[in-house]
Amino acid sequence: MGKNLVDMISFASYGGFAHLAAAAPPAEVRRVYLELRFLRLVTAMAMACAFLVVNQSLVRVWVGEAAFGGSLLTGLFAVQLVVTGDSYLVNYLYRATGAVERGSWILAAEALLRLALMAAGMRLLGVHGVPMAGILVSLPFLVWMDRWLMELAASPSPQAESRRILGRTYLQGGGLLILLGYAASGLTNLGWLTILALGALVFVSMFLALCLGASPGARAGLVSLVKLIPLRRSPCG
Repeated sequence: MGKNLVDMISFASYGGFAHLAAAAPPAEVRRVYLELRFLRLVTAMAMACAFLVVNQSLVRVWVGEAAFGGSLLTGLFAVQLVVTGDSYLVNYLYRATGAVERGSWILAAEALLRLALMAAGMRLLGVHGVPMAGILVSLPFLVWMDRWLMELAASPSPQAESRRILGRTYLQGGGLLILLGYAASGLTNLGWLTILALGALVFVSMFLALCLGASPGARAGLVSLVKLIPLRRSPCG
């Protein structure tokens, strides 16, 4: 459910990015592509953190404690939420540049390979093999598709800083997932209202933390947004 919400960023970007790829200079295409990846990545990391914190309590109140697969399985699904969605976004935007047939064949090959590896992982590792298969298949496809898309949008401006921001986001988000995984191990007896409130709080706080920590542009944007909020003057002036 969380991944479907995050993937709305991908679905909303196709038409605008297709128009941009056909009409804008390559440097602008690269800039928007990297910004979309950053936005989706930060949102996915924040959603994965929230899922990691509340999942055990959510499973307990929803279907029963016996259905909880353990902290390792929760962590693997959190990582899968981030990686597989990032891979899908890159493929989606690659197809938006006009490479519809090639991108679709690549997406089909990734899906078939993931199914085969999931079946093998299930036999060898049990249920943990399912998210592991998704992660292991999506990572190389993500790298390849990113390279091909960047080649299509080749320009004198390599956007090196934007790519470093993506790397920092992955590192910072991974660190937050590890820390929250340890911190959430004792959260097992929360009620519905507490789960929803805590999940929302973790999502918003992690989203802001990753934006502020990874991207100077995002920090400036958030500061500008705060300045636009009308403040009521107090009676004391």
